[in-house]
Amino acid sequence: MTRLVLPEHPNADDALEAFLGWVADQGLELYPAQEEAILALFAGSHVILTTPTGSGKSLVATAGHVAALAAGLPVDVLPGATALVPGLLLSGLPPQPFTFYGFLPEGRSDRRCALEALKTHPWTLVFYLSPHKAERHLEDLASLWGDRAAVLVREISNIDIAFFDEPTANLDDVRREALARQVMNIRGFRQLFVISHDDTFEQVTQNLVRVKRHGSSSIVAPNES
Repeated sequence: MTRLVLPEHPNADDALEAFLGWVADQGLELYPAQEEAILALFAGSHVILTTPTGSGKSLVATAGHVAALAAGLPVDVLPGATALVPGLLLSGLPPQPFTFYGFLPEGRSDRRCALEALKTHPWTLVFYLSPHKAERHLEDLASLWGDRAAVLVREISNIDIAFFDEPTANLDDVRREALARQVMNIRGFRQLFVISHDDTFEQVTQNLVRVKRHGSSSIVAPNES
């Protein structure tokens, strides 16, 4: 896979041209829905993309990342089930290909042997480090690997946002209302996002966004007063 390189100070058109050139270099061909979504992103529009199989969205997400960088917008990563993926993405190092090693050996001799064996490994390497051992592990890395780029990522799981995707699916009216009350009573998060096809949460939310089908696209509909 070739690297996507942007001009030094790209505008939206330059970034779009670079991205489409990179897609072609990978031997990929955009589906019509992907192309429509990507063009909308670079035009500065909000995009909601749904696909029947769930495939094709990662390429559009990459385009969104490029469009955000070109516009000077910050890009963040939401933690998921593992610290590995957000840590890799937040590092800024090439995310593909990469090798996940896990925790290095406890003993210094074994640890240095492991690092020596990995010294010429060409891919991005991901390690887990406990905070109180990070300093001596980084010292070993620096002494054995020299000026190889390294990034220390921490506290990536400390997040105050929660998403609930169709929490009331397959529930009757009584159970839906009970679950809605329980979800809205959850504390400890700055924001709660609920994605739902029914109106159970409409009376208890502070902000409501309606998404409607319009032809082959999904659009944000104005709220009804």
